Amino acid sequence: MSRLKATALLLFAVASAAAQPTDLSGRWKLDLADDPLAAQPRTDDSGWPEVSLPWRNPSNESVYWLRRTIPAPTLPGENKLTLGLLAESYQVFANGAKIGDTGDFRAADVRFFAPRSFELPSDVIRPGSPLVIALRIWNPHTSWGSLTNGLQDRGPYWITTAEHASAAVDAARKGVRLALTPAFVVIAGECGIGVCLMLLWFAERDRRELLYFAAYLILTGVSLMVGAVVVFAGASGFWYRVVFRPLNDVAFLFLCLAAAIFLRRPKLRPPVLAVAAVISAALTFRTIYYLYPWLAILVWECLGSLRQSLRRNLVFALPLLIYVLAILNNTILPSARIIPASFVVSGMIFAITNVIQLLFAGAMLILMLHRLSSDRREKQRLASELDAAREIQRSLMPQSAPAIEGYSIGFRSSACYEVGGDYLDIFSLPSGEQIMIVADVAGKGLPAALVGASFRSAFRAAAGADAPLSDIAARIGQLHWNEGQEARRRYVTAIFLKLDSVHHCIEAVNAGHNAGLVVLSDGAMKTIEASGPPLGILPGVRYETEKIPFPAGTRLLLYTDGMTEVFRADDEEFGPERLFERFRDCRAGDSSEALESVWQALKEFAGEIRQRDDMTALALHRVSGCG
Repeated sequence: MSRLKATALLLFAVASAAAQPTDLSGRWKLDLADDPLAAQPRTDDSGWPEVSLPWRNPSNESVYWLRRTIPAPTLPGENKLTLGLLAESYQVFANGAKIGDTGDFRAADVRFFAPRSFELPSDVIRPGSPLVIALRIWNPHTSWGSLTNGLQDRGPYWITTAEHASAAVDAARKGVRLALTPAFVVIAGECGIGVCLMLLWFAERDRRELLYFAAYLILTGVSLMVGAVVVFAGASGFWYRVVFRPLNDVAFLFLCLAAAIFLRRPKLRPPVLAVAAVISAALTFRTIYYLYPWLAILVWECLGSLRQSLRRNLVFALPLLIYVLAILNNTILPSARIIPASFVVSGMIFAITNVIQLLFAGAMLILMLHRLSSDRREKQRLASELDAAREIQRSLMPQSAPAIEGYSIGFRSSACYEVGGDYLDIFSLPSGEQIMIVADVAGKGLPAALVGASFRSAFRAAAGADAPLSDIAARIGQLHWNEGQEARRRYVTAIFLKLDSVHHCIEAVNAGHNAGLVVLSDGAMKTIEASGPPLGILPGVRYETEKIPFPAGTRLLLYTDGMTEVFRADDEEFGPERLFERFRDCRAGDSSEALESVWQALKEFAGEIRQRDDMTALALHRVSGCG
């Protein structure tokens, strides 16, 4: 009995060993001719060269054959043949009978290669006879890029049971997805940085490079996601060409626009961008060189910026050039590459281009934040200096109106920017008369303010000699002319006024300024017109003095053109007529109250429209019944 048990166990062990799956990896015969007889068992393949699987696309032939002869499988039940990342498009034969294909052999759009299994019909297996497995493989010369170049073909290459085949194929596909995990890190990194830059752009709308670079990062991240989906789903290369590559085309357009700003280069001309876009679009559907037009622009921009200033632009140009070189390295022939297109760590693929792309995005983010920080510090410094300049300019203005018996004097000034080019002054002469001026320097902002400060010094020096107003105007105009071309460009309009509070009259000289307004007690209006051009615009100009009685109840308004050039939403101008009417109709005895009424009218007229020019006004009232 013990001998019978031992014999039975031995027979069971032999049967189990004979029923093991057949490993198809290793040596296969190769035929580079597309001969249908290669699938037939009787074909003599003894003279064919041998190659080892995993292996794909051995040459430039469009169709080739791989063939393997094995003992007939003895597995119980349904048998299946499993293949790994062999090729995108192939047909499978067993003993001359076709048992399956990828479904796109010789198709216009092949699918990304993936592990597959094929049923091995029992009628093609002849017990005791060898089994010939033949693979007719089409080489479509499809270029999938660095995302997949490093995928390792680990099979499965088996003839095994249906259950084992299903598990092996499922494990192999999960291995492919695991290998692409770094791609998702790049996708998350690029899109995350892109969103951060987009949010930063909302706060810094004038920094268009933030918007352009954010668009580049988000588009390349989305395109990489599309590429990963194509791999995962084994999708058609059609999606790779019509979605993945066009997204990259648009992304690199934005990168070129951003680079021109990074590198402080002139704005790229639309014809240049249009030519690059057309060439890139023409290459997109046929070759992997579709990004070369954009790369040429980037290299040109980098070299141009380095010629301008190596030290200033190297920090931006160097990461960009490294990124461009990485793309070029990835697209040239494998034999010519300086470094591999990818490397594998623990079964995961790290595409050199994608790694450098993520490092490039991070470097650009750091550099842009550094530049923004520097620019913000510079803006804060300038703002601080402008605040100081504004305080200095305010200190140069009269701090309060002089108290003159029988008269009310009011003044008000509002700069369009931190500092302005309007000038107003009031001071007493040794004779006891009051001299007043309202002036307007051509232009706005700091340049006009600097000229205004220089004009104030010249005016005070000239007026201190108690000379006639016409001589003061002529002298200041000639001095301004003598300062040179830049000063002449910043000419000054001014209206000079001298008040004799004893004899109740005024003298006025208008040098190219807006007409001064005199309102008599009965409401009649008189204007003080210009008797010559603005100061400093022509040499040797003489001006005339106008003497005007100033009886009780008379009011006077001097102003700059910012008062009349106030606009509302429909772009209608406030104009001098409205200004005169408002001032005339204001019956306030105090000049400051009258100006407050005028300012309120301007504010109501403009609504939400921002002030466009400096506004300055001086009002003089002779109180009724005094003197």
